[in-house]
Amino acid sequence: YFGGVGGISGQDARVDPYQPVGDLWIELDAGEAKEYTRSLDLDSGLAETRFISASGEVKERLFVSCTDSCAVADVTRETAGEITVSLTRVEDPRCAIEYRQDAQGLSMKGSFRDGICFEARVTLHTDGQFEIQAPYVKVKNATHLLLKIQVGTDAKGVAPESEMTFPDENCFDTLFERHAKRFI
Repeated sequence: YFGGVGGISGQDARVDPYQPVGDLWIELDAGEAKEYTRSLDLDSGLAETRFISASGEVKERLFVSCTDSCAVADVTRETAGEITVSLTRVEDPRCAIEYRQDAQGLSMKGSFRDGICFEARVTLHTDGQFEIQAPYVKVKNATHLLLKIQVGTDAKGVAPESEMTFPDENCFDTLFERHAKRFI
């Protein structure tokens, strides 16, 4: 049953592999969290974390946009501080990884031996300053950070880069409202 025609690949008796592309880590210098809450709104697709720390109230929100075809994450904090963002992947001898950086963020390109190629890209928009040294970004003196995350593959015969599209809008609330109207 699973052998079939191989999903997208169309190769007999081949099941297309499903693996995580990588891990996106967001670390704050906020200190110990108190009054920690997490929620997931199934009516809108919004995941949210809130807590109180030495940095005051911290709020993290995330959704995967059905209108802009990318994930959008937002971190706000009451007082300015440091936020470290990293895009990594567990080492796998079957997968070659290359980390890149540009003025807007990070990307990670990978290819499986005799298999699929992929790319993950993260763009950053902040009220602080950031320094990129792939696979990490140090954001300093920030009270706000917006991340747009995109993943592309060559599974349909096009280069992963061709799927790296991001909305021009950089306001989380505007992006979320546009998504929420269509999500329902």
